[in-house]
Amino acid sequence: MYRAVERKADDNRGITSDDFKSYFELNKRPKMPRGVKKDYSKDPHFYGVSSFLKKEIVEQIMKFPNPNKKLAVGYVYKEGGPQDTNKGKQHVCWWLFEGADVSGFF
Repeated sequence: MYRAVERKADDNRGITSDDFKSYFELNKRPKMPRGVKKDYSKDPHFYGVSSFLKKEIVEQIMKFPNPNKKLAVGYVYKEGGPQDTNKGKQHVCWWLFEGADVSGFF
């Protein structure tokens, strides 16, 4: 699984739970197409953490809007929390249990 994490070019610290926060935890709203009104708070994916099955998808996403991102690589594991995989979009939404260990990501 691949995930973009915010890092400056010279920041090489390890991956932590702070790198695995949902939009809800970050107090952010998902981007919606102009004119589309949706109550995103009713979508369970709003409370999960996004990642992708293909590295190329994250590499494309990392270019926009913030070039100060790095690629984290690792595996979803059932003890970390439930997940939903959309194979068509190559997207994984992971709802991490409190205190879940993400140290396997690098």
